[in-house]
Amino acid sequence: MPGPVIAERIGWPYSMNPLRERLAVIRPEYVGIDPVDRVSYEPGQVTQCDLWFPETPVTVAPGQERVLPVLVMTLGFSRFMTATMIPSRQAGDILAGIWLGSPRSGR
Repeated sequence: MPGPVIAERIGWPYSMNPLRERLAVIRPEYVGIDPVDRVSYEPGQVTQCDLWFPETPVTVAPGQERVLPVLVMTLGFSRFMTATMIPSRQAGDILAGIWLGSPRSGR
């Protein structure tokens, strides 16, 4: 909002120069968050893990097919993606999939 509009709204009876100087000091405190600001990550700071359920069933035994979950991981800094199919959605299988699909596992 311009200084003269602020002066009018608050009923500023004095010269505009002191008000402009004070507004220049306090305006940075009232700047809103930029909605298009990008988030940046440091290397190793964050990994996004998601489960994907592909439509194609996989043969798990003779005559048995199941839709198995795929654990997809994306690193925040480099956006490197890796995926591994896991046998179920249980916590132990997800944790094992994280270790198996981790870029640090040497795969």
